[in-house]
Amino acid sequence: MATSQNGWPHITKAPSYKLNHITGRVLPGDVATVFQYLGDQFHARVEPINPAHSWGWADRKIVGGNSLSNHASGTAVDFNAPAHPLGKKDTFSKPKQITIRAILAELSGILTWGADWSRPDDMHFEIKKGVTPAQVKAAVAKLKGSPESSQATTPAPATDPLSPGSQKNPNPNVKVWQEFLQKTFPGYERVVGKPLEADGWYGPITQAWTKEFQKRTGLEVDGMNGAMTQEMAMKYGYKP
Repeated sequence: MATSQNGWPHITKAPSYKLNHITGRVLPGDVATVFQYLGDQFHARVEPINPAHSWGWADRKIVGGNSLSNHASGTAVDFNAPAHPLGKKDTFSKPKQITIRAILAELSGILTWGADWSRPDDMHFEIKKGVTPAQVKAAVAKLKGSPESSQATTPAPATDPLSPGSQKNPNPNVKVWQEFLQKTFPGYERVVGKPLEADGWYGPITQAWTKEFQKRTGLEVDGMNGAMTQEMAMKYGYKP
């Protein structure tokens, strides 16, 4: 059986699943769930998707190559192609690039972004070469989320007002942090397994959401909203 560049089976007829934000189609099942999440988050957190400029399945070879494109297996999508043309580097601002990478991390790293190629293709996202259906299924299961096995926290020094264990009363600064996480990273609820309330209390759920932010932005995962965490959050629009 012929396969596309990433090893997934070649599809000669348009697959049945159509994403909300693109005119094209993708492989049904777990792959569709992954790309639906990617499209929803990209549309909400990066920039609105123009369906007329965004594509999925296409029975063709890689541009300039002989291998079947991953579009031919329904495992690739392009968003807002005219704004992010093949070969042009850094068509997204730095804050948008950070957000895109955060979304990709939420998908367990199973996708490749064309921006990382020697010939940049910022519009393009695909299932990585070598990623198996089982790995995609696992990423979807993680995306749907389950509560952490333990919500226990270690009290932080009382000198840090935005850390667990340091509060006697609701803190308006904690509420600002919670509102930032709610608005900017709604997908965290799927992973943590519980919604975040903006109540001004830095409890175990706020700590879990903070850990998720730290993990996905390469920070030390300690659950405390210290200086480095706040500095990183400012790149996403956080205003302490």
